[in-house]
Amino acid sequence: MRIEVLHQHESHAGIRRQIGEQLLKRIEASGRRADRDDRKRGVAILFFVLFDLRACFFRLIRSHGNPLNRLTQERRPFHLTSLLLAVQRAVIKKRQGERPGDRGHGYSGPGKKALCCTRLPCFNETMQTPMRIVVVGTSAGGLPALQELLRGIPSDINAALFIVQHTSPAGPNLLAEILRRTTSLPVSNALNQEPIRRSRVYVAPPNRHMVLVGKQVWTTAGPKENHCRPAIDPLFRSAALHYGSRVIGIVLTGTLDDGTAGLWAIKERGGVAIVQHPDEAEFAQMPLNALTHVRVDHCLRLAQIGALIVRLASEPRPEMGESPVAKDLEVETRIANEEVVSKRELLQIGGPTVFTCPECHGALLQLKRSGILRFRCHTGHAFSVQTLLSQLTMDVEANLWTAIRSMEESVLLLDHVAKHLQQASQNERLAAYFDRTARATERDATTVRQVVLKNEPLDIQRLNEADTTDPSAPIPRESERF
Repeated sequence: MRIEVLHQHESHAGIRRQIGEQLLKRIEASGRRADRDDRKRGVAILFFVLFDLRACFFRLIRSHGNPLNRLTQERRPFHLTSLLLAVQRAVIKKRQGERPGDRGHGYSGPGKKALCCTRLPCFNETMQTPMRIVVVGTSAGGLPALQELLRGIPSDINAALFIVQHTSPAGPNLLAEILRRTTSLPVSNALNQEPIRRSRVYVAPPNRHMVLVGKQVWTTAGPKENHCRPAIDPLFRSAALHYGSRVIGIVLTGTLDDGTAGLWAIKERGGVAIVQHPDEAEFAQMPLNALTHVRVDHCLRLAQIGALIVRLASEPRPEMGESPVAKDLEVETRIANEEVVSKRELLQIGGPTVFTCPECHGALLQLKRSGILRFRCHTGHAFSVQTLLSQLTMDVEANLWTAIRSMEESVLLLDHVAKHLQQASQNERLAAYFDRTARATERDATTVRQVVLKNEPLDIQRLNEADTTDPSAPIPRESERF
């Protein structure tokens, strides 16, 4: 049996330099300068790391001989990877209180103090850019857009992707299966409290919000937002809260403005905001609303967005300090996560209004810091002003149809009474009165029906298209816009 000692000065020096830099960064981040104790700890860590490296190479050479002499130049990086893995294994043992040279014997015990009190990053943190969080929101027309987007993303991307598309709670749950056919990335419906993994695509299941909590993805039945569950804003807000500048937010085709407030939160926390070009979007309302209210970093076509995600995922992004919106994001994320929030906390993020919630008819608060005009009730339902206008228009129409039904029932009852009086030859004047009242109610019902048929959803975009210089100019109807 032949034993050699591999001693690569350049490799060892590079590892020592990298670990030293990481230690100094951790110390400086804590707000103090390195002292003599820190240097002692660093020397101790390097000693145990190199000790474990030496043991690793002894075992390697005993089995296979000197690999650097036997292998070609092209295959040598494999053994450099072994070096890095050995470093990681040594650090893990140090965290567990075990000497790197020990085999299963605990190091921590009474009177013994761990040498490593400064957290040393693991292999993924030291050797790679931190994983990016890519959140995508879409609505009408979203399926082909998502397919085109995922085609341009490689299977080894340094990011986890999260997708919310507005879906019916009773519809088939096929989105993940369809997207799986168009990409080499693993695609699945998110499971509650599932760990977040690199190079995976998580899809929000029907009738569940998808929110990020630490290093997990949660699926919850929290209150609807913008009359939707899953909604885009809860995902975007939770990502901004927990991951800050590492987040890449993307708004694709869709109607109304879900995702705009969440994209604003991502920008406030230092993330990157991307919007599909409205000319390419099948439904341009969501991209247009995002462009109107958010300082968007990129407005691109789908083919360009995929390439941009790949580039951003490979680039480090500096962390951002505390943001004044962090507390508001934390409260709203807790609501989406099915937690009960006190009235005092709600009043800290919004002020009372005279409006009522279309969902539960409770009082609405106007949120103070959310990028756009938004409202939230004390039970948790949230609305942008455009969604609230749309919902109120639908409520007006529903109430008018209820009035028509009541008037038509009154006509039937009045006719029935008038005929009964006529057949019984009782008070013909009273019978004539009931008949006249029935005809008048019938005309009123016809008038209300015409009002309902002319009713149009209140749309901020159509209001902007109206001629604001002429107050008497009519607002264009939906059928007149195309």
